[in-house]
Amino acid sequence: MKTEKIPHTLELDEKIELQSIGWALQRISWVMIAVFIVLASLGLFGNGPLSYQERYKNGSGVEFEKYLRNGSVHEVIFAGDSIKDESLIIKIPQSYF
Repeated sequence: MKTEKIPHTLELDEKIELQSIGWALQRISWVMIAVFIVLASLGLFGNGPLSYQERYKNGSGVEFEKYLRNGSVHEVIFAGDSIKDESLIIKIPQSYF
């Protein structure tokens, strides 16, 4: 089967190269959105397995969320099973707040 090229009189400036670049950028954007949604669902921006942290040393430790959101309530759990005195001093740096 032979194809015939039909000449047209319209002066169209199609710029197919720019369209190809636009399509590639659109695909990259869709992948970035998908990665963002997956990371958000795993807890990178709040509660979840990527944000949950535990630090224990010599029977004492702390459990906390590493990534916090402004205006939300967060819980920090301190645990210790080898307290010798009646008092316990916990030092939290000002930069944490």
